[in-house]
Amino acid sequence: MARARWQQAAVLCAPALAALALYADVTHAGFVLDDRAAVADAPLVTGPASVGDLLAASSPAARPDLEAPSTWRPLALASLRLDARLGAGEPRLFHTTNLLLHVLVVIAAALLLLRLGVPPPAAAPALLVIALHPVFAETVASLLGRGELLAALFGLLGLRALVAGELHGVVALALALLSSESAAFFLVPGFLLAFRGHDRRPAVLLLLVVGLWLGARTAVLGGLSPPPSALHNQLTSLDTLERLRAGLGVIGRYLGHWLVPHTFAADHGPAVDLAGPNGAYTIIGGAGVMALLAAAVSARRRRQLTLLLGLLMALVGLAALSNIALLLPSPLSGRLAYLPAIGLALALGGALAGHLGGMRQAALFALGLWLGAGVPTTRAELHAWHDDASLLALTVEAEPASVLARVRIADGALRRGELSLALRHLQAARLLAPHDPRVLSGLARVLERTGQPAEAWRLAVAADAAERRPGQARATLCALAATRPELDPVAVHRACPEPGPPAPR
Repeated sequence: MARARWQQAAVLCAPALAALALYADVTHAGFVLDDRAAVADAPLVTGPASVGDLLAASSPAARPDLEAPSTWRPLALASLRLDARLGAGEPRLFHTTNLLLHVLVVIAAALLLLRLGVPPPAAAPALLVIALHPVFAETVASLLGRGELLAALFGLLGLRALVAGELHGVVALALALLSSESAAFFLVPGFLLAFRGHDRRPAVLLLLVVGLWLGARTAVLGGLSPPPSALHNQLTSLDTLERLRAGLGVIGRYLGHWLVPHTFAADHGPAVDLAGPNGAYTIIGGAGVMALLAAAVSARRRRQLTLLLGLLMALVGLAALSNIALLLPSPLSGRLAYLPAIGLALALGGALAGHLGGMRQAALFALGLWLGAGVPTTRAELHAWHDDASLLALTVEAEPASVLARVRIADGALRRGELSLALRHLQAARLLAPHDPRVLSGLARVLERTGQPAEAWRLAVAADAAERRPGQARATLCALAATRPELDPVAVHRACPEPGPPAPR
């Protein structure tokens, strides 16, 4: 009995301490990339706001197009506001909270596995995966990942309570849904647990919670949001069969990051071939889905509940992230991989529990090597999140075809006056996406500063024509128009009524 207690205590503490030690460097990160607009400059995070404002907000970002219009995360938003108040708006407390939430997620996963009866020797490897694998790094390092961290914490605690038929598990799942819409990945295993016992109250209450959440979310967002533009998600313009192939390729990429721990690019663009060369990722995605489905059916027949719960969570998450049925603002995101990857880790714990007796030391040694190979990648990725330049450099290294990363590197170089660096990345981006307005607009600004106004104007006009709605390209066009007195003043005023010359009478 005493030995069992020591094993349980070790399973609760050791993986959590490992996560704390590995991720400690993230507390030195700053406001990186979209975190600046979504947190540091967001009025709902740093300015005055009532509870009603938080409940009615579709996005905290200062820039409305940063997050999808379908985002409703009042609990995550409240958490960020609390950090802003306690930490005087400095990034350190925001990142420290993310770190502590990840550690708590590891502990919550341990509590769930132990409640499900998974022996500590089988639970420990699964928990170390959550603590050390680089697939989780972006969610912890990015402040936009706060919703996924809270959803994972409350979702795991909710499933743990539902295993015993406790009603407060439904309350925890409700908090998860208020943290992030990704918490819907917990609903299938949640309903499975709620309908297991003779008491139907958890199932009825969970149905009520989901209905209220859907109703409130629809009321706040005004219905379904329009699909993202092809500039943000290249799957938008594909037909059904092409999207199916590319969607399986997206799943293949996610599974590839799980199977072979490597850096998750922080930005993707329309030039990235999501299906992979010669359909390799599509084959991996299709084979992976079939394998996970077959394992779920087998687990159902063998009554391996832990394995089944983890596989269901992973399958639902991967289906949503595939973009086949629902288009996302970004086709591939490290933040969104957090919850499905937890499902795969739980499934690993369930699989090890089912074969613990026949497990050999060689298998555990191989698992240790697999995790150990990912630790340097996790460290490198966390360190890259200290500033924009480091992260974008790592992104281009991991995904050379990322147009977004190259454009952002060029923007930073332009601000610093490094015109040759900006030009090099924009020319590479133009080869990948010749009609991208962000690329054309950036090139126009570089050419204007290098004494080529005619070519700069031509590219600015092309960028403005390609832009879905007035934004950076229109701003560049208007800035150039102010320096070109030979232009037709009527045409300039129509495009730029404020910064342009007054309209003639």
